[in-house]
Amino acid sequence: MLRVAALWFGSRESANGSKNGSPLGCDEEVLPLLRRVPAWKLLPVVPQLVSRLGSGAPADAELTAVLVRVALCHPHHVVPALVALANGSALAADELTAQFRPDTAKLEGAKNTLDALSQGRPRCLALVREYKALASGYLQLAWADAKPLMTAVM
Repeated sequence: MLRVAALWFGSRESANGSKNGSPLGCDEEVLPLLRRVPAWKLLPVVPQLVSRLGSGAPADAELTAVLVRVALCHPHHVVPALVALANGSALAADELTAQFRPDTAKLEGAKNTLDALSQGRPRCLALVREYKALASGYLQLAWADAKPLMTAVM
């Protein structure tokens, strides 16, 4: 599955550096394959699939559908990756990372996929909310000032 994903993503960027669609026509070949592959076989490529969200390619809707299908079977593998990508703009809040500019299309793609996963599925909605709360806690912990703790320990 890793090789199929690599070929698919490589073909999308091969012609003239274009990231909009597949110049070699691989979308027509790979997307039906992704629909037929059992969800557990896609788990190793979830990070690669999530990173391709919001690319503006015609296959984005299909990629979202594949990620939702995998997330319904294995939510604890897919939802954290989507939440991490959706929180990608959290780094831009600090002056130390002022040069960091997140790809807003990818952030929106992750948010849209989380919304699609949560629509009409109360258990998935609760899981997504819990992961967002956990990620928010981790972000608060990461941005907390550790100097008072360091002086208390010493």
